[in-house]
Amino acid sequence: MIKNGTDMKKTFSDTAAYFQDLKTNDMNVSPTDLSIELTRPFRGLRIWLPLKIHGIAPVRAALNEKFILSKYFYEQILACGFQSSGPPQLTITPFWYPMDGSENNDFKKS
Repeated sequence: MIKNGTDMKKTFSDTAAYFQDLKTNDMNVSPTDLSIELTRPFRGLRIWLPLKIHGIAPVRAALNEKFILSKYFYEQILACGFQSSGPPQLTITPFWYPMDGSENNDFKKS
């Protein structure tokens, strides 16, 4: 959130020749005119490049390893007295420690 969008636009907008496709009017503000980053990051590169270089088999093996680790983690936390909403479906395992009312997680006031 910004306080003064007009000042942001004055600060970060530019009129270089290679920006000809980014022309906007006052009704259609481009995000590139409001930040120091001229483009959004290419997040798809993080998955595309390893797939292109190594192929799908190592990626599948790595994901399978993470799933096996999350199942192991789930079994271990249950053995330690924690509770969970169920076995992991992905590599995320929600868990909590059941409280009987005599304990709490609040910070004690001094």
